[in-house]
Amino acid sequence: SVAYSVMVSVGLILVTLALFGGWMLMKQEAVAKEESLLSLNRQVDRIKNSEAYGTYHVLKRQIVGYQAFLDKIRREPSYLTLNLKELSLLTPSSVQLLDLVYDSEHSDHNMTVRGIVTSTSVPPEVLLAEFVESLKSSVFFDNVKLSKHVKSRFDDHFEIEFRIDMQATV
Repeated sequence: SVAYSVMVSVGLILVTLALFGGWMLMKQEAVAKEESLLSLNRQVDRIKNSEAYGTYHVLKRQIVGYQAFLDKIRREPSYLTLNLKELSLLTPSSVQLLDLVYDSEHSDHNMTVRGIVTSTSVPPEVLLAEFVESLKSSVFFDNVKLSKHVKSRFDDHFEIEFRIDMQATV
């Protein structure tokens, strides 16, 4: 029974030493991990405070904004987009559009277009009249009215500055 007590005591001492050794190794590993974590946090702080990190976030925000815009316009074209596309298809090369104003509040005309017709051979009045007629014949526009036109003569050509009021219908 004394031999058994000695063996149990030795066993307990060995188990205690093993547990203490394991605890010391775990403690040492925890300290090493804490130091590593602290070092990583310092590196992250250096990166966050760098100019490249700020630039990255500015670019990231711009990309998100551009992507949102592209997603919005890819979904389906708006009525105004369709009207602008039709206007661009109907505008001849002799007509230069300078300004377009869209105002949804007007009931009789919500779109005003300003531009210049330039011609060296064909009278610019004819070109402007053809442009107005093509707008009138389009299903995209109603109440097309030439509200202003001023003809100017230059050395080698004529120009008509004009304004057209119309109702975008689509």
